[in-house]
Amino acid sequence: MSGSAVRDHRFFFMASCRDDEMNETHPLTNMLALVDTFGIKTTTIRLTPMSKDAVNEFVSATLSLLPRITRSLANILHQRSKGSPIFVKQLMVEMSRQRYLYPSLTRRRWVWEVEKIRDMKIPESVATFILNSLNRLPSEVLSALCSLSCFGTTAGIELIEALGAEVQQDLIKHLDEAVAESVLDKRNNSYYFVHDKLQEAAYSAMNPEDRRRTHFLYGLSLARIAARQRDDKLIMIASTQINLGGPELVADDDQAVQVAKLNLDAGKKAMKMSDFFSAYSFFEYGISYLPKGHWDTNYDLSLDMFNLSAGCALVNAEHKNLKFLLEQIMHNANCANDKFRAIMISITFKMWSGQIAEAIKMTTSTKLE
Repeated sequence: MSGSAVRDHRFFFMASCRDDEMNETHPLTNMLALVDTFGIKTTTIRLTPMSKDAVNEFVSATLSLLPRITRSLANILHQRSKGSPIFVKQLMVEMSRQRYLYPSLTRRRWVWEVEKIRDMKIPESVATFILNSLNRLPSEVLSALCSLSCFGTTAGIELIEALGAEVQQDLIKHLDEAVAESVLDKRNNSYYFVHDKLQEAAYSAMNPEDRRRTHFLYGLSLARIAARQRDDKLIMIASTQINLGGPELVADDDQAVQVAKLNLDAGKKAMKMSDFFSAYSFFEYGISYLPKGHWDTNYDLSLDMFNLSAGCALVNAEHKNLKFLLEQIMHNANCANDKFRAIMISITFKMWSGQIAEAIKMTTSTKLE
């Protein structure tokens, strides 16, 4: 096209982009800056998220129902989609696919399952959209989300409130802000990440060393609360947090013994619930915290920990470690009475393994001692 033809014609270009994915070096940013130098007029139109009322109007028109009827559904959709029109539609399609939103022949209109929709896992595209908004959150809110992520995808409000008071952080206030930003749900007295990806992102926002230190700090804080309140469940949560930190963070031998005893208590409580897998994990972590020379300095604690760990190893078919645990008990126990429990576990193991003759022989020799 010749220059005169260009002068005699007008061109209208329209482009769309996600401004949250652009920076100063983005090609479109550079192009707009270059166009501006030629004096070419450009107009930026920002499409902001839909308000709650706008979402309600959309849902009302889509389902052919009065706005007052669709208000409860629209509020949930607005929270889960952050008001994005595309994602509102995607969520409605997903709800219909899972039969949480369906036409009722008896009521002659669309109906929906509110609680099921609240618990519904949001589509990956919606999660990615919300994920990109994490970096725009205030630092205090992001920090609170990191704290929550240490407990998985959900945690009780009472637990977080008690932890915040103990570590002197206003976690509740900042997590409520995250709820307002649709990163979290708040229901049934708990906080929930609306998608696993968000929990993973918040958790990954901390470097590995900071994560371990945070787990350890929170575990010690919850252990103090558990001791004051005599809360068995909290003891198990505290032990889990400490163990995610690891033995390397123990300050001295006294703290090591304290943490080992905490794991011993947690393991015993898990055994009472017939959760031998968790119990075995607590006992094994407890053993890892025992200081050097523990058989001499903490004999009763060591004997109890090894005996219980051996019992759980037997139930969980951890045969290799069972042999090691029994050898340690037989080598370090002070007397026959202290070895008796380990001997009984050995006899049981041989019986379960079909080594009947050896089990009988061990039983007979034990009686003769």
